[in-house]
Amino acid sequence: MPVGPSETEVMLTYDWSAVPRSGREYLRFPPFGPGHLTDSLHHLAALVADG
Repeated sequence: MPVGPSETEVMLTYDWSAVPRSGREYLRFPPFGPGHLTDSLHHLAALVADG
């Protein structure tokens, strides 16, 4: 969502509804550490810069 002339607010979400209960029982939530969010944002920034 745009928040200024050169800023955008980004939200990262995961939909686990298609993962069977048996699969979710083996995961600890949240399954990704804080570094994963940082990596995702860097990847998004690179995609935008290349676009």
